[in-house]
Amino acid sequence: MAKTKKGYTLLELLIVVAVFGIIMSALFSSITYSRSSFQNAGYQIDRQQDARRAVDKIAWELKKSSPAWEMDGGRYSVSINEDGDQLDFYVPVFDEDNQITELKAVRYYMNTANTSQMLRKEGIEDAVVAANNIYNTASQKPFFTFNDPIVVISIPVVKNNTVFTLTTQANLRNRDVQLGEEVTVEEIDE
Repeated sequence: MAKTKKGYTLLELLIVVAVFGIIMSALFSSITYSRSSFQNAGYQIDRQQDARRAVDKIAWELKKSSPAWEMDGGRYSVSINEDGDQLDFYVPVFDEDNQITELKAVRYYMNTANTSQMLRKEGIEDAVVAANNIYNTASQKPFFTFNDPIVVISIPVVKNNTVFTLTTQANLRNRDVQLGEEVTVEEIDE
């Protein structure tokens, strides 16, 4: 009687290793794709939140403003440039008695060095980035429109190569506020 050897042949082992390799490769590809998609979604959410924070801040500041502050024969009003991508207005600064002591000029405008950034400048302070990933083309403007006493803010943002627009309105509330003689005005330092 001949004994049969129990075991696997080299060919069988190679087939098992090849099948196992294919399965592991597919599994790792799937995991890598899922991780990449998750990270990309996080970046897109950050972009959207960044733009939403900027739109909300602009609206919040505008609500404290007036269509036109009048003081000592001077008029300090809301203005929007011809392209509709620069907004200038004045926000009041209050003292501890809730009296306006100062008007500070505020400007939101597009960065000429990086056309996907919106900058904010207040008085003599340096400009800071208000929002990134702005879709800045002539077809998407104006970003700001003014129909006294309402300013409409429409900021187009790029997400997954798709442009969406965040829009809100700000009703300028301080229309009939009288400014005292001691109020100073801090203009934009060019």
